[in-house]
Amino acid sequence: MSSIYFADQRRQRQNAARREQQLQYDDEEESLDSSLFPPIPHVDRNDNLPSHESATSSLTSLTGDTGLVSIQSQANKQSAEQDSNSQDSSSSSAAEVIDASVAPAPFPAEPAAVEAVPLDESVYTENEGVGKLNQHRNRNLVIMAVVCCVLFIVLAAVGIAVAVSMGRQKSTGESVPISVSSPTAQPSDAPSSSPSETENPPLNDVCENAQELQLKESAVGSTRLATLEDYEQLGCGVADSDGPGVWFKVVGQGKAITASTCGGTNFKTRLAVFRADSSCQELECVAQNDPRIRGNCDLHASVIWSAEEDELYFILVRGWKEEVGDFQITIHSDLAPNDKCSGAILVEVQGNQFVQGSTVAATVDNAPCRGIQGGKDPGVFYRVVGTGSRVIVSTCWGTEFDTVISVFMGDCGTLRCVVSNDDFCGKQSRVTFDSVENENYYILVQGYFGGSGPFLLNVATEDTLYNDYCEDARSLPSETLEIGNNVYAHYDYGEADVFCSEDVQITGPTVWYHFFGTGGELLITLCHVGLTDFDTQVSLFTGSCDMLSCIGGNDEAEAEECGFTSELGFQSQPFEKYYVAVHGFLGEKGNFGIYLENLNNGPSFDSCDTAGGPVPLNDVVPVFLSVNASFGIGLFQCDGPLDVQSTRAGAWVYLQGDGGNITASACDDPAIRVFAFSGDCQSLACTEGTPRGGCSVTFSSVGNQNYYLFLSSLEVVNKTALSLTTTGKASSSNDVCEQAIALEIDSGTPVPGTTVGATVSKVPDDFCGEIVESPGVWYSVLGTGKGIAVGLCLDTNFDTRISIFEGSCDSLVCVGGNDDWCGLQSAFGWVSKNQTTYYILVHGSEGTVGDFGILVVTS
Repeated sequence: MSSIYFADQRRQRQNAARREQQLQYDDEEESLDSSLFPPIPHVDRNDNLPSHESATSSLTSLTGDTGLVSIQSQANKQSAEQDSNSQDSSSSSAAEVIDASVAPAPFPAEPAAVEAVPLDESVYTENEGVGKLNQHRNRNLVIMAVVCCVLFIVLAAVGIAVAVSMGRQKSTGESVPISVSSPTAQPSDAPSSSPSETENPPLNDVCENAQELQLKESAVGSTRLATLEDYEQLGCGVADSDGPGVWFKVVGQGKAITASTCGGTNFKTRLAVFRADSSCQELECVAQNDPRIRGNCDLHASVIWSAEEDELYFILVRGWKEEVGDFQITIHSDLAPNDKCSGAILVEVQGNQFVQGSTVAATVDNAPCRGIQGGKDPGVFYRVVGTGSRVIVSTCWGTEFDTVISVFMGDCGTLRCVVSNDDFCGKQSRVTFDSVENENYYILVQGYFGGSGPFLLNVATEDTLYNDYCEDARSLPSETLEIGNNVYAHYDYGEADVFCSEDVQITGPTVWYHFFGTGGELLITLCHVGLTDFDTQVSLFTGSCDMLSCIGGNDEAEAEECGFTSELGFQSQPFEKYYVAVHGFLGEKGNFGIYLENLNNGPSFDSCDTAGGPVPLNDVVPVFLSVNASFGIGLFQCDGPLDVQSTRAGAWVYLQGDGGNITASACDDPAIRVFAFSGDCQSLACTEGTPRGGCSVTFSSVGNQNYYLFLSSLEVVNKTALSLTTTGKASSSNDVCEQAIALEIDSGTPVPGTTVGATVSKVPDDFCGEIVESPGVWYSVLGTGKGIAVGLCLDTNFDTRISIFEGSCDSLVCVGGNDDWCGLQSAFGWVSKNQTTYYILVHGSEGTVGDFGILVVTS
């Protein structure tokens, strides 16, 4: 059949459809994406079709590039020619020819009006319409395909442009706004673009475009669309792990400025303050906050700095650990909220608390305490409620200026000094006091001689004290997982060798643990998935904190599953004290879990002749029992027959007397019995006070003499560890006031003494110039009517205090006292009354004991 016949059949079907409803395309045409392209208008002889100019404009706006039109025109022309060739020559001559140099309309150009024709000419006219319809339909299919490709290319090009522009913006510091939008010719039902495609970074995304703020002004902002910078090079606590940030600036007015995101902020923020010129060149860090530490507004940020007049300061607001969100920043120059006692900030005595503070926006407080230079410098107040436990307060961590700490009790209007300190840890301070349950204590933090700045206040109890000094090392029990961190630790290694092994170097914050060897092989491991979250290193030492000797170290454990965490195994010596330093690779910080594992239990101490020791005094050591242990020497009469026949396992150890009373206890296990003997293993004798059989024994000792302990278990056990606690207390002849040793004035030679083994003396109010809380010894001197000075500045090896009294030992009257006159040592002077006896109490600071030299001179 001819093409005219098929065209005529199709014409008849179309005419029938037109009478009932608007022309609909077949299934293939309906499958086209109508959300991207409007349906092709129905072509009828009497329809008014779009003009060529309007269609060209529509296509140009759709593609966004007139340079692509000629390609589409050629494709449409080829389609038209193919349609034309398939029709009759008469139809072909009537087909519309489209110039390839002109952009084709998506619909055919408007035809001339069709004149009335005789009935026999209707076939030709209808065939012409059908040809035009097929031609235009094919053209539009090609147009849609080409336009889809063009759109894909355009969007890809725009994406590349965005990436390049953003990269150029960050690398050059230019603020280059980039806008990405959909083609304007999209129909109204087209899907909307995502925010990331339509919204720009904020104008203050870079330092050069920082938004200026005035004092007492607030502004809202967001980091959601901010871009990441090379934060690491900025310093000031800024890390690459932080979220994107935005910038503000403020001009100093010669007084302290506070910047805060404490209100209207929905994510954890960080603040860093820099000083620079308007070009943001050579940013100099001024202040920062640490979101890991509780400030005045929980997880948000607040910083205070002393702003010089007319100096320009830039403030970077960013998220902690890649967080983003909305915030409100406030700038003001008000005084610190805790500038006065009435505004003291409450700190809970629970665990180990770290609180950020600053004395920059504080006024001078007139509150001297215990002779310490205080009360003449700006300070801020904190409050703790006593729990009945010993409380330690310090600025030893994260503080760079010289501080003084004073603690008071009572009401703000009638404060009473409890304790104060200056220069406990370098230029920073630490105090310790025994709190009374439910009693309010006010902590005043000041600078020394007008100094001021930001500080980190630590409030801890004795069992939670931060262990970043070797002297504060925590006990590491065996077979028990301990959780720790070095986040707030010092870059202070004490006397440790930073190179403890070839591949381990202490280069950053370090925390310390200690334990005793068992004689067996031990393993220290930080390999705990989910607990240890940074690249760790571990170093092991023996000796004392002032003379450490390296045993070894480890960077990465051999086990693949341990990743970058550390393990160190070694052969221990019985009752040897070991110190473990936990630190990070190249100064890294984080949390960890540490575990001390007994790989084997070491030797057995089955008899007196093979007794282990010497066991150190005033410590807790592990002892392993053996079923092979034997009493071996029959029964002794020590306040009755000793209960040793029921021994199922045991161990022999020995210790050396210190001249005082010694207590040995293993009462953590009620099945343990402890027996103490003097003499040698061939002629043991029961010590005085040894019970018939108990978990603890106390006896008097002679200095440097060996004493043997037999630990017996009533249970059948083998190699089971128990904790043996030993305490020693030497008896000093001048341990009490009544036995005070008389001193000569102007002798020229310090008199040696010691507080080791002394008791804490009871004096009125437990205070005389200094709080009396440590063991002490007594001296006396006779007044001359002239000035007298007593000093402990020579031959003294511990932190001393000195208190002077007059009256009688049963009715002492305080004259005065001192702490830290010459370094950590003490001195005190006064005008004496002729022939009046003065009593001098030499004691320690915060429980310390040691040896000293005391000298009395005319002043």
